[in-house]
Amino acid sequence: MKFLLLFLLCASPALARINETPAQSEARYGKPKYVSEDGNVMSFEKAGIGIMCEFHDGLCDSISFRKIETNAKGEWLPFTADETKILLESDSNGTSWDLLSENKENGSSAWRNGDVTAYVDTKGFARIWIFTREHSRRKDAESKKEEEARKKGTLKDF
Repeated sequence: MKFLLLFLLCASPALARINETPAQSEARYGKPKYVSEDGNVMSFEKAGIGIMCEFHDGLCDSISFRKIETNAKGEWLPFTADETKILLESDSNGTSWDLLSENKENGSSAWRNGDVTAYVDTKGFARIWIFTREHSRRKDAESKKEEEARKKGTLKDF
């Protein structure tokens, strides 16, 4: 745990950032553990953290972080408050995050910094997910198209 915190403190300028290219991410973390067929999703592991980057038009517009270590139940361990702060600050461009909502009961919070949103989950998925407004809009539109196609598909013979 202390090693992870020390790594984050020392390496926060080297953490993945929104708007970086796949080459920049690969230079930062080394060879990806996974690359999607279209090259738009890459996952990495470094210093006990799993990182997944999604790219659109050649730039990262979604990053999620989770600890690789799990508890006895196989659940990912959550980031501490200090680790969360370091990871959010690494993608803040020197500006502050505004808290949008927090649910202490389920361990989640949402933050905004310009057109970038971050969800922090300390239970369940135990991850930090940072994404652009455009990423969110694009994923919403894709989901709507899939839902419409599914509805039409079930009634096509009527």
